Amino acid sequence: MKTDVIVVGAELEALVAALFLSTKGVGVRLLMPGAGSLHYSAGGLGLFNSPLSDDPLQITSQLKSGHPYSKIAGVDLQAAVRWFLECLANTGNPWVCSQTNAAAVTISGTPAAVYAYPSSLALADDVMGKNVAVVALSEYADFMPHLLAEGLSDKARSLKIIDVRSPASGDSVRQAQALDRGCDVFFDGVRRGLPSGTECVVFPAILGLERHRQVFENAQTTLGTAVREIATLPPSVFGIRLYRLLLSALQLAGANIHQNVRDLRAVYVDDQCRSLVDDKNNEYYASQFIAACGGVMLGGLQVGPENIANEPTFGLDVIQTRPLDVRSPGLVQHALHTLGVETDTSLRGTREGTCIKNVYVTGTLLANWDPVRELSLEGVAVATALKAANLAREGVLSGT
Repeated sequence: MKTDVIVVGAELEALVAALFLSTKGVGVRLLMPGAGSLHYSAGGLGLFNSPLSDDPLQITSQLKSGHPYSKIAGVDLQAAVRWFLECLANTGNPWVCSQTNAAAVTISGTPAAVYAYPSSLALADDVMGKNVAVVALSEYADFMPHLLAEGLSDKARSLKIIDVRSPASGDSVRQAQALDRGCDVFFDGVRRGLPSGTECVVFPAILGLERHRQVFENAQTTLGTAVREIATLPPSVFGIRLYRLLLSALQLAGANIHQNVRDLRAVYVDDQCRSLVDDKNNEYYASQFIAACGGVMLGGLQVGPENIANEPTFGLDVIQTRPLDVRSPGLVQHALHTLGVETDTSLRGTREGTCIKNVYVTGTLLANWDPVRELSLEGVAVATALKAANLAREGVLSGT
């Protein structure tokens, strides 16, 4: 099986890189080892969180040279975000971007910085000084309305928890699928419990999966007020919506998608990757490759018994910026996030010290950053994916 570019992974960066290449007429094969981490997503796009500025674009330009944002020279970060948002708008599910960080409301009522987000995502501005109703579902344990209400108690003018029968039993996905099938009776029940003067109704993120736009609009029409959602414990309906939208866009663009491809290993000729072989001995050939497999928390990196990390697919060299044998749980988490593949400014890593010319590394596979502390996971994913995709396209066109 031969194609122009092979993208390996199921993370956001994999979907973005494959989609960009597909829309540019480049032959793409996406090899997905699993479902990826969007199923754990909080729902928005984070660029960078800093107490120094609400403008993450200003901060990202000042980061140390090893940070992934420093590796995307030639990629306008704002333009990359704009391209990503245009892709979502083309699916009929536009996101909001105010060009600065907004404060999304988390499941505990605390704020988290987000740069772009679905219109249904609850922000602090949506509840500040408002009469708010929080929907509690009778058969749903992955949303804690009383914890949320306590976190919002100093923000909302008034807050009431409304007990409503769940549309289905099970996790958030099953709740959302039930509302896809029919939501009129459910929203009528919510409406009957609303106090007079309610200005915003907050739900757990269950307002539809495949038919989210219709369910969301139905909720606002039936309830006659603003409706917002809070990201819940995994599986994340926000993340699954995004995953399915991008996967559908890829299919429409003509990408070759292979799911559940396991144990991929690279075959090299000198300093270039020739192909990838899976656990069933299927061999996939390409002229350019993009590694978008995720970091150690997502399986793209592996840690051996002596706390030594390795990158199993392409055999790229891994640097560990922090020791993994520290005793503090917080330091261990930081160490796991910051280890990864070091690259040059063309996102190319090394293998036994030799630069691999046709393999580009993206997202959480990269070293020298902490996406959890920075809230920069999605921004780095989009930016490095577009940089890698452009470089891979240039390699295809030049025949190198």
